[in-house]
Parts: sequence; C-alpha cells; structure tokens
Amino acid sequence: MTALIMSSQDLRIASQIIPNNALARSLLLQEVKQAVWVMSEYSGRERAAIGAVIAGGTPISSDQRASLAELRGRLEQARATVEAYAARDFASPDVVHALETVREEFFGTFETLRQDVYRAGAGGSAYPLSADEWISAATRAIDTLLALSETISATAAAYTTRDADAGQQGLLISIAVLSLTVLMAGIALWIVVMRVTGPIQRLTAVMSRLADGDLDVTVPSTGRRDEIGEMARAVLVFRDAGLQKMQLEADAEEGRKLTEQERRERELEKEKEARAIQDAITALGTCLSGLARGDVSNRIETPFAPALDKLRTDFNESAAKLEEALRAVGENARAIHGGSEEIRTAADDLAKRTEMQAASVEQTAAAVEQLTATVRNSSQRAEEAGKLVSRTREKAESSGEVVIRTVEAMGTIETSSREIGNIIGLIDDIAFQTNLLALNAGVEAARAGEAGKGFAVVAQEVRQLAQRSAEAAKEIKTLITNSGQQVEAGVELVDATGKALREIIGEVQEINEHVSAIVAAAREQATGLEEINSAVSQMGRSAQQNAAMVEQSTAASHGLAGEAAALNTLLGQFKLSGGSTAGVSSAPKDGDPSSVASASPARKLLRKVAGAFGSGRADWTPGAAAG
Repeated sequence: MTALIMSSQDLRIASQIIPNNALARSLLLQEVKQAVWVMSEYSGRERAAIGAVIAGGTPISSDQRASLAELRGRLEQARATVEAYAARDFASPDVVHALETVREEFFGTFETLRQDVYRAGAGGSAYPLSADEWISAATRAIDTLLALSETISATAAAYTTRDADAGQQGLLISIAVLSLTVLMAGIALWIVVMRVTGPIQRLTAVMSRLADGDLDVTVPSTGRRDEIGEMARAVLVFRDAGLQKMQLEADAEEGRKLTEQERRERELEKEKEARAIQDAITALGTCLSGLARGDVSNRIETPFAPALDKLRTDFNESAAKLEEALRAVGENARAIHGGSEEIRTAADDLAKRTEMQAASVEQTAAAVEQLTATVRNSSQRAEEAGKLVSRTREKAESSGEVVIRTVEAMGTIETSSREIGNIIGLIDDIAFQTNLLALNAGVEAARAGEAGKGFAVVAQEVRQLAQRSAEAAKEIKTLITNSGQQVEAGVELVDATGKALREIIGEVQEINEHVSAIVAAAREQATGLEEINSAVSQMGRSAQQNAAMVEQSTAASHGLAGEAAALNTLLGQFKLSGGSTAGVSSAPKDGDPSSVASASPARKLLRKVAGAFGSGRADWTPGAAAG
C-alpha cells in the first residue's frame, strides 16, 4: 500500500509542469517543506503514543495499532512528495544530500528500532528500551527532518537571489547591445553628413557661382581620392575651362588687328569653342543641379569637345561611384532600420512580460503575506491552547489529589463503621447477659413467693429493657452494616474516579505534548514563511527595478527606430538608376511609438544634412520630405 501511495504521488508530481523561474521553484520547495513538516508532525505523535505505551508497560492495542497505522500512512504520503522532488533533474544537491541523511537516520537506523518496538508491543513481550530512550531516539530522527526543512528554506532563498541576478544581467546586456546599435547609427549618420552631403553641398555652391560667371572661386575637396574628389577635380576643370574662355576672349580682342579673313576664321573657331564650352557648362550645370536635388542617376551622354570630354567621363564615373556608395549606405540603413524595429518590438514584448511578472510577483507577495499572517495567528492560537491544556492538566492533577484524600477519608469512615459495629455487638452481648440475669432474678423471685413479688416486677422491667436494648442494638447493627456496604461501594466508586482521573491526566499530558509539538512546528513554519515573504518582497523590488530599466530600454529602442526611419527617409531623397531610391521612402505611421520619440543629437544632424536638399526651407523635417 505504501509503494502504491508513493507511486501515485510520483506520477502526480511528475505530471506537473514547473516553469524554470524563482517563483515556481520557491512554491514547489514550499510544498516539499510542508510535506517535511507533516512527516515531523506525525512522527512526533507516534513518538508520544509509543512512549506512553512503553512507560505503562502494556502491549499495543488494536485501536492504537490502527491509529498508528493511519499516522504512518500520512507520513509515507508526505515522504512520496519529497522523494518525487528529489528525483527531478533540477532538484537542489543540498536538499538531496539532506534527504540522504533522513533516509539513513530516520528510515534506516530509527526504522529498525521502531520495528523492534512494534513487534514487542504486538507480541506482548518486554520492550527493547525504556520510554526515555525511545523518546531520545525518536527526537534524534525527527531532528534530521527539521534539518531537511532548514535546507529547503535556504535553497529557496538562494534560487530567488540567483534568478534575480541573472535577469538583471540579461537586461544590462540588452541595454549594452542597444547602446552599441545607437552608436553605430550615429556614426553612419556622421559619415553621411561629413563625407557625402556636406562636400556635395559645397560643390553645388561653387557650380552655381561658376554658372553665374564668377570664376574667382576655390574648388573644395580636390585632394580627396574618392568619388567626391573626382567630382571636385571635374569642377576644377570646368573652372579652368571658363578661365580659358576668358583668355580666348582676350585673344579675340587682340585679333582685331589681323585681317578680316583671319579674324572671321578665328571668330568662327572661337564661337565653336565657346559653344562647346557653353554646352559643356550647360550639361554639367543640369547634372549638378539634379545632383543637388538628390538625383544621382543623371549621366552626360552627349560627348564634349575633345579637350573637354575628359570632364564628362570623369563626372559620369564620379556619379556612378557616388550612386554605388549611396546604394550601399541605403542597404545598411535599411538593415539598421529592420534591426531597430526588431529591437523595438522585442523591447515592447519584454516590457509587457516584465509588467506581467511584476504584477504576478506582487500578487504572490500579497498571498504569501496573508498566509504568513494566518500561520502566525494559528501559532498564537496554538500557544493559547497549550496554556489552556497546561491549566487543565494542573486542575486534573489537583482533582486527583482531592480524590486521593477522599479515598483516605472513606477508608477512615469504613474503619470507624467497623469499630461502631464491634461496640454494638458488645452492647448486644450485654443486653443478652442482662436478659439472662433478669430471667434468673424472676425465677428466684417466684421461689421467694410473696416476698419476692416486688423484685419479680423489677426483674421483669429489666428484662423488657434488656430486650428493647437488644432490638435497638440489632437495628443499629443493621444500619451500620448497610452504611458499611454503602461506604465500601463509595470507596470503589472513588477508586474508579481516581483511576479515571489518572487516565485523564495521562491523556492531558499526551495532548500537551502534541500541542507543544504543534506550537513548535507552527513557529518554524511562520519563520519559514517570513523568509519566503522577504524573498518574494525582494523579488518584487527587483522586478520593479527591472521594469524601470526595461522602460528606459524601450524608450531608447523607440528613439533608435525613429532615427533609423529618419535616415531612410533622408536617403530616400537620392534617386538611383531605374527610378528606385537609396532608402525606405515611407515615413513612420501616425501613432507609431517611433514617431513620438524624443529628439536626439543624431536627429539634429539629420535636419542639418536634410537642409542641403530641402530647397532652403527652414521648417523641413524628415516626415515632410517623405510625404
């Protein structure tokens, strides 16, 4: 039957799904600790019951065996809960080690002694040890259960602390990854502003002045070795061509002194060169204007004059390389945008789970606190019951002493009744002797004749008086006999009352031991619940701190998503070949968290960069450009 109970208990606990967190493991350990308390409680009751039987030297009755078997069955059922926990993969090594001690001491050495006592009690033979030795051995075995309970409490506290630290460490790692992503996005924005849009804006200004005929300008970025440098050097060639045009005009002024034919030939040549230069300037101006608007797909397809055609090829190569660079930056920006969206979604989910966890921990803390108050109240009531039982035991002992004195008084009354009976017997003998004497006196008076008549009358009166005395003595003796019988019955009843009071005193003492054990166990359980309550409160504080950090992380992820969207919007202004853009052209939707993220230095840089392509409007924003 015990094996069946343990197997069913193992199946029930094994079928439970235990989440891998501090709260679930702490609650499971609390259930195991409750089972250990049940084992110690029923062991204490068995200790008291067997101790009383050994002290009385009586065999174990059938009723006592049934009661002890019920206690043992509940103990084995609680043991099944503890053994099932120890069989789990995540069982604490400390708890398993303490359970090994319980198996060796309680279910090993002490169990052998217990079986010997039960065999002696069932067979009516002498017990192998005294009551004090039995109580000492049982107490040592129960102490191993109490040590197991303390180990379970320490393990639950350690689980709570370890899981709280792990959660905080994971949150810090997430924040570090998020910060690194924000830094990388800022660096990408800085590269775009400092290495691409700024130089292009300055080159656009120079080309505007050249188109207006101002050749006294300095072309920036001519020393760079990238596409921007090649474009700057192409603009430098354009400026030199303008200077050459001015020189040609000066030469034309000097050619007026030549012959008309030479002058016309030179003028035609100069006009041809001027048209070629003007066509080159117009084509370059158109392409550079489109480049200023963000269109990097324009190419100069019409060949220039041989002296200027290298300018066209250099511009086309620079525009092609710039387009490739913007396409690569756009792909990286889209990757950053997608990663930021995933981080934002994960941060929102983490925030929701953290809020749910904080709410669960708060509810658990309230439930544990209520349970602690209930156990504390039960402990106080158990202490009051213990005091009441102690007073009852004292009164019962006092009543026993009164009964003993009553028995002694009844014995004294019985002795006095016997002495009175003896006296009545003596009076009866005297009356009998007096009656004989009166009868002899009457006979003698009859013999005396007339002289003895008076004496005969006196003798008759004496005889009658002796007869009445004898009758009265018989009646008194009958009453004394009845009184003695009633006194004997009273003595027997008082003896039975004394015996019953002694049994009551023994039962009260056993109840007092049980109540004391209950008080001690309730105090220990209240202490353990206070420790768990403290650990759950610590978990609640950690959960609140984690929730605050998650909220900050969520806000940062929303900001990163907004900045990545703004970067994609800015890159969307660059038109590539095939009609595509360098970035995602759609702006954040209204109501999206990223659209209300707080402004950051990266956003300010984006506004400055976008000013170069926003037609000079001071109120330009990434959202407006995207729309």
